[in-house]
Amino acid sequence: MSIQEHRVFGPPGTGKTTYLTRQIKSVVEKYGWDSLLIASFTKTAAAELAGRSNPEGKCIGTLHSHALRSIGYGKDLAEAHVDEFNNCFPHFRLSQGAGNVNVEDIAQGAITYQTEGDKLMYHMNLLRSRMVSYELWPENVKAFRNAWTTFKKADGLIDYTDMVEIAYKDVDCAPGNPQIAMVDEAQDLSPLMLALVRKWAKHMETLVLSGDDDQTIFTFIGSSPEVFLEGEPAEKRVLSQSYRVPAVIQAYAEKWISRVQKREAKEYKPRDYEGEIKRMNSTLKNPEQIILEVEKYISEGKRVMILATCSYMLERIIQLLRQQGIMFHNPYRVNNGAWNPIKLKTSNRKKEDKQLSTLMRLMLYLRPCAEFWGGETDVWSEAELSAWIDMVSSKENLKKGAKKLMLERQSHVITAEHILEELFLEESGFWDVWDYFTKERALNWISENMTGAAAKKAQYPLSVLRKHTYEKVYAGPKLTVGTIHSVKGGEADVVVLFPDLSLSGYQEWTKGGESKDSVIRLFYVGITRARETVILCQPASSMAIQWM
Repeated sequence: MSIQEHRVFGPPGTGKTTYLTRQIKSVVEKYGWDSLLIASFTKTAAAELAGRSNPEGKCIGTLHSHALRSIGYGKDLAEAHVDEFNNCFPHFRLSQGAGNVNVEDIAQGAITYQTEGDKLMYHMNLLRSRMVSYELWPENVKAFRNAWTTFKKADGLIDYTDMVEIAYKDVDCAPGNPQIAMVDEAQDLSPLMLALVRKWAKHMETLVLSGDDDQTIFTFIGSSPEVFLEGEPAEKRVLSQSYRVPAVIQAYAEKWISRVQKREAKEYKPRDYEGEIKRMNSTLKNPEQIILEVEKYISEGKRVMILATCSYMLERIIQLLRQQGIMFHNPYRVNNGAWNPIKLKTSNRKKEDKQLSTLMRLMLYLRPCAEFWGGETDVWSEAELSAWIDMVSSKENLKKGAKKLMLERQSHVITAEHILEELFLEESGFWDVWDYFTKERALNWISENMTGAAAKKAQYPLSVLRKHTYEKVYAGPKLTVGTIHSVKGGEADVVVLFPDLSLSGYQEWTKGGESKDSVIRLFYVGITRARETVILCQPASSMAIQWM
């Protein structure tokens, strides 16, 4: 092991990002940006480390981006040419987006591969990332690798894993020949990625690997706590003071993680707050009680997380949250629509402008309602009226050509009474609502008089608006719903944990050894997201861990 390596351990909530940002600032002040290479698991995380003053330079990014720059390769990736591969090797057919499977589902063996080729590609890349000798590969994975390699060579392509493999094989120095490298979340790097980092470090003055072996939860894509802990570095630094985890939760978490067979013992102190661990009888199949408890915390202004090990386990909870109009999201996985149903605006990819979401249209429909808008109550502008009138079923409500009329009008401010008479039939039930425009009456009317397409999209937004005021909706959700994997790095005042595992996860738990350790680490990460309270729920089946 090179004496140039320094290792920084950052247990949960100890301010690792803040510490590294200060170190980066100090290095830049002394030696400049050109002397530095910053790498993290995601580009966003790397940019956060560099701070607001970072340049738009190339020293900041993921290790894959640095590797790609080092080999000077600018062509499309092979994964973008699935159709051509399928034409050449139809027996190994890949789906569109092969290789971009959901990591949370892979983690617990819950993924359903669209094709056998997708499954073989995943296992091939896992073996490559773990640097497993080709002779030890299963024969079917070898056969896929041979076909995939033939295809890439014929078209002059590389794949995502090639970026690091080629750099590790052919490139001795990091791009730009920096003297110092800082790598965050190093415990999440695969053996191949860490091998590249350590190879490049031989030509540097200092390599700083920052992470926490106890939070290694991406082993299913190749990361290994043993590789992160490999050898004896020149210096070890432990950030021992947690600014998040209170005493009772920290003590429980320490007892929990101590069951891992191989780990780096480290000092870890709680923040000055007692905290609490509660146990409730709610299960994933019967979560009604825990949802009531969550609502109570939200009403007190607390931020809450509801966490499970697999995304499919959350379906019943999400169903109840939607029915009851409880706002929720997952800001760590914004592309997951099931976890992020609250949208004030949605992007229209076919146009440059923004189109209003169903929720925002309904909010504008309530514009004259003081009960909802409070001091923001107003008569509709023409644009606001146009935003929601399209949702209304024309039958028995609108005059012929009413919707077209709204599209053609050019004025910006209207007199509501005048324009409404041009739009609505005299016999429409809208006029009864307009005479006494309360939130309940208004929402009842529009829910009963929507077009079929609008009604399907409006069920959850209507539930939200019945429950909340304008200020609450715009403040956004205080509840995060997701898997433990999805919220790594996040925190909340209250964390609700369910102990259930998938069949694959339960097999890992009962197998013992490193397999069980990986499950222990996963729940350790879940427990330590909490600033005040952890709620431990009961299992819905026999396939679950046992709380201490």
